[in-house]
Amino acid sequence: LERGSVSVYTARRRAELLKRFVDWVMPHLTGWSLRDLATKHQSTLSMWVDEFVLQAYVAGWSRTLAAEAVLAVRDEFPWIRNMLGGAWRSLDTWATLEPPVSHPPCPQKLLHAMVVTALSWGWWQIAILLLSGFYALLRPCEYLELTWDDFVLPSAHMGGEVIFIRVKEAKTHRRGARRQHVRLDEPGVVRFLVKCAASRKGSETIWRGSGTAFRRRFDALRRAVTDSQQSIIL
Repeated sequence: LERGSVSVYTARRRAELLKRFVDWVMPHLTGWSLRDLATKHQSTLSMWVDEFVLQAYVAGWSRTLAAEAVLAVRDEFPWIRNMLGGAWRSLDTWATLEPPVSHPPCPQKLLHAMVVTALSWGWWQIAILLLSGFYALLRPCEYLELTWDDFVLPSAHMGGEVIFIRVKEAKTHRRGARRQHVRLDEPGVVRFLVKCAASRKGSETIWRGSGTAFRRRFDALRRAVTDSQQSIIL
């Protein structure tokens, strides 16, 4: 209830962005708290949110991160959602000035090379998440929250050499089934994950770091394998 319908990862990121907004705006407020503005002077708060978006543009933020900051303020004070039009118009203008560029997807051969490198470095958690995310078509916020309890192994069902992975925060959980699973049926990957799961079952997340830390390791593996600075997505 506290984080609404977003994933744990998204809620954590928005909390960090809200803190950055508060740290930025509070020196400009004399004798007022942010909640005071949200309660009594919504138009003033809206103006500051719009200004924060402009400052984020000047500072070289990504548009996605700036939009998440606006959503963080909206989540904190949901009754002002209709007062944030200025910030959203600024984000629309941002999109016309800097059209989004899609990162190329990770090729299968590159993924395999990164997994082998991760295992040689002792980064078995990274290897497991790379394989699960790639072959089960999971979003980052989904595979970063995986626990071993989310893996339904072949020994627990009669569906053959297949692993079913429970997705806690599926994008369609509000209009579809609340509990959803994806199917992973790549034979070699299934055998590898079954061996890993044999001694590591539990309710704790496989990756215990932050999303940023995972991305740093992902980029380190990519550079080690390709010697390239080009950004890719899993």
